[in-house]
This record gives sequence, structure tokens and C-alpha cells, in this order.
Amino acid sequence: MSKQWAHFSSLEATVLDFDFEDEGNPGCEDDLRRAKLFVKFVERCLKHYEHCQRDNVSLDKFRLRIASYNSDLIGATSVDKWLSFAVERSVQALDISLRPSWEDS
Repeated sequence: MSKQWAHFSSLEATVLDFDFEDEGNPGCEDDLRRAKLFVKFVERCLKHYEHCQRDNVSLDKFRLRIASYNSDLIGATSVDKWLSFAVERSVQALDISLRPSWEDS
């Protein structure tokens, strides 16, 4: 396990909270890159959580917000994974907010 995750393996986190606030120009190449990195970060965190929590510890809260959701960038497959992750852990409070970007609406 890499050093950056070592402290996380012993935690029994019951709240996972991810928030991506995009304040740039929608469609800008740098903003698209940052959004892709955010999605990859969330997916790595969820995989790591699964690996460290072998007993399927239930979650009190799962929150994921994306201020400028673009369905071409973040597809239904990712959203399905996030929902499945929360449901499999019997999450008590689920808050997934995907506010569409002006380009997507």
C-alpha cells in the first residue's frame, strides 16, 4: 500500500463526502481535465475504501456533488457505480447532486 493511503487503512470512516465545484469556463480544456481527475479520485477512494473495509461497514452518509455535470464526461456507468457503492453499504443518508453544465442542458 502506498504511503499516502497508509493512515486510511485503519479508519472506520462512516461518512464519505466528495465535492467538485467548477468555477472555470465550461468546456475549457483545463476544466475538463480537472473534472476527469476528480472522477478518477472518487473511484480510487471508493476502491480503497472497499479494500480496507472488508466487513462491509455501513455508511452513515455518502455525499457526492458535481457543480457542472457533463454527461459526455461523466457517464451513467460512473453514476451507477457510485449508487451501487452506497446501496451495498446500507448508507443512511445519500446525497448525490449532479447539476448540469450549461452545455449539457
